[in-house]
Amino acid sequence: MNHKIFYALMVFVFGLMLCGPFVLSANAAPVISGIQPTKVAPGELVAVIGSDLSGTVDLLLNTGTTYSTNGTFSSSKNEYSFKVPDNLPAGNYRVRIQSASGAAESSMQFTVVSGGKSFRSSPTIRIPTEGLPGFGQLIAMIFTWSLNILGIVVFVMIFFAGFKWFTAAGNTAKVNEARSQITNAITGAIILLAAYIILYTINPDLVGGTFTLPGVGSSTQQAP
Repeated sequence: MNHKIFYALMVFVFGLMLCGPFVLSANAAPVISGIQPTKVAPGELVAVIGSDLSGTVDLLLNTGTTYSTNGTFSSSKNEYSFKVPDNLPAGNYRVRIQSASGAAESSMQFTVVSGGKSFRSSPTIRIPTEGLPGFGQLIAMIFTWSLNILGIVVFVMIFFAGFKWFTAAGNTAKVNEARSQITNAITGAIILLAAYIILYTINPDLVGGTFTLPGVGSSTQQAP
């Protein structure tokens, strides 16, 4: 096979490998890890804590009724805040988030009590790290971005070695050097792919989350 065709195929293949981790990390399904506070009155704020939070957020009453919400997501997608509607019925609620990457439903509940805002003797102090990635999420981010950076390095090495091969002009020493660099880059790519497969086998969340199909949404009704 002509070495120019071989080089073009290698650039194409490693370009696909490089884009893979970005696609996986960008399309992670939402995860709900907490709700604060767990007991609120109409008019108070509720914060949903998690990761990759985006899409539509609904409240599921324990009687089976579904209510939509109108809140805001944080820029880091780790928190969603909404105000409890004044006419929301009292009861126990779960939170369901649906996005293009999947759906998540909270295992915990929060309770809406009848009446107005409660009187507190002292204001509630928010934890400074609330809404920021936890230790496990931080490790997952480090793994993901390490794979992305190594993929970029491998791609640049192959591209640079191919350029040296093109401009060798028949110089055997330069051609051999370029071949050696391409071989080393391919070896590094194989190691990178093996590391990705091992991490995905141990825990898919380490490399961008599990593969999920978008959830099929059900009809919702606004709070009366």
